[in-house]
Amino acid sequence: MSTLARWIYSLVMGISLLVVSPASVMAEVNDGALGRLIVFTTEYCPYCQEFMRTVGPVYAKTEVGRRYPMEMVDNFSPSKEWETRVWEIRFYPTFLLLDGQGRELGRFRGYRGEEPFWSELETIARREPKP
Repeated sequence: MSTLARWIYSLVMGISLLVVSPASVMAEVNDGALGRLIVFTTEYCPYCQEFMRTVGPVYAKTEVGRRYPMEMVDNFSPSKEWETRVWEIRFYPTFLLLDGQGRELGRFRGYRGEEPFWSELETIARREPKP
């Protein structure tokens, strides 16, 4: 997909598609956050679009959003650090919660609406990091 098409898509969705690396995830944690919510997405996914319309605008304003800021990883243009994980992902969106050390706290797939999203995210956010 061309750069112009990607820009238009980002504008329409009201977000900036940001491909992050584990290093950038860790750099952001220093600002008081406990970790990151990584969202693996693809531009052709209607569930991803619905997630960004319903949750995207309010996520950063919530308590869990401040503790775990959200980063988007586009399936079609991941950075080298995310290439391996992108190939693990079979369903979009896939939500991956990382702690401050970059360890996975948990993940869940699909977007079934606001209530199931917030419930699953809060459940994972209360877990202890995996060793």
